[in-house]
Amino acid sequence: MTEEFDIEQQWPELFEQFNAEDRRAVVQSLAAAWHEGWEPNREDIENLTDKVRGAIDGEEYKRRVRQAAERYRAVAAPGEARSSGVAEKFDIEQQWPELFEQLDAIHRHAVVESLAAAWHEGWEPNREDVENLSDRARGAIDGEEYLRRVDAAAERRRE
Repeated sequence: MTEEFDIEQQWPELFEQFNAEDRRAVVQSLAAAWHEGWEPNREDIENLTDKVRGAIDGEEYKRRVRQAAERYRAVAAPGEARSSGVAEKFDIEQQWPELFEQLDAIHRHAVVESLAAAWHEGWEPNREDVENLSDRARGAIDGEEYLRRVDAAAERRRE
């Protein structure tokens, strides 16, 4: 995993059309998945930013993400493939609807799409992950508190 999350510096052209609030929502949701070990590539970021800015619809976004996931699975070593313990359907909003109720449409979408992208890579978010990300997206906690929570959760998982 890279030591620093510098997604906007890597691909600034993908963020040019966003206002500050939308940019923050997208970056924070990507950062949450990155802190869990997901390494985004340009295709992942382009797909998400295209969806958030309305260049593609939800169905096209899902099609692209599924194709990327299938390409990953085709080249993954057997031990890297999705384990049988990971849900086959991504229904994060149905699992914890109360965590999404306070988010506006842009932030809700950014949180869900970020979690979905990481899920397609084999990461299974839990309630704490979703709560931390949604708290950060709606501004209930700042970046420092978010990182503290994410680091503490990662430590608990290692134990």
